[in-house]
Amino acid sequence: MSESYYYCGFEIKSSFDFPELERSFSTGDVSPISICSGDVKIPDRAELTRGPNWAIGVKEAYWWLDDIAKFRIAADGITVDAMPNAPNGLVRALTLEAPMIIAMQYRDAFCLTVSAVSDGKTVTAFRFLPGGGSSTAAAWQVCRKGPFSIVSDTLLRISSDDSGQPIAWPQGSGVLLWPKSQKLLGLEKHAKLEVRPELPLARFRLEDTRIPLPLKTTHTAALYRRLEASPQDDQNMVQARRPFRFSALRTAGRLWIDPMGRTPQHFAWCLAIARYCDIQNASFEAIYG
Repeated sequence: MSESYYYCGFEIKSSFDFPELERSFSTGDVSPISICSGDVKIPDRAELTRGPNWAIGVKEAYWWLDDIAKFRIAADGITVDAMPNAPNGLVRALTLEAPMIIAMQYRDAFCLTVSAVSDGKTVTAFRFLPGGGSSTAAAWQVCRKGPFSIVSDTLLRISSDDSGQPIAWPQGSGVLLWPKSQKLLGLEKHAKLEVRPELPLARFRLEDTRIPLPLKTTHTAALYRRLEASPQDDQNMVQARRPFRFSALRTAGRLWIDPMGRTPQHFAWCLAIARYCDIQNASFEAIYG
């Protein structure tokens, strides 16, 4: 018996429970992605491009974490082969990251690795350095500023409407917060879901949105080339390229796009984001003020 869930704009048909996700709601006319348990053997075939824990081909891929689980991924679904003693929460969390990213890429669906919120009309994203508080910044907008709702915590899938405008799809899996952020946001007594028994990291279901909306602005704390002494034309060129560069470098699973033959589709996707979206340097006042 399978259950239906929502994730990044897709319907998920799963043979096991995902308490992290909401039951499926309308995602359009796109066929669902299946998730099931089964035996997975990593093949040794020349047509697969191999990495330290992945093997990618044009039509199928494999991803694994030693002593935890192995995954076979294709456009229609994911087969999960978990080790007997692997924590269920960890296996579920892994399934929703790399294997789901690859499955979406096989459908020409790409994600930015950002946290994001919505004001009901457009979507604003946050991308700081690793561990820099992107999730906290997004949760702050919901808990302390408002009225905002969570759109994504780790993966923001972007598609384009008929006019080329980038549309952000809600991730649908809540937000992950460490104890310091939980205290900052006043969430110590809020309902939460454990991710791994040995970690104090927890998943929170805050006010979220269920409808795709235009992506407008991304606040980033990443370092960029210094421009103060550069000619004006050089400054204009770098600023014009900035949204494309950001989209290309912050694409989830970007190392796998070329081996699966999706580079042209990804290039067009980055162009669409660059054409419409604004990339701004993050400031404390703008985010927490």
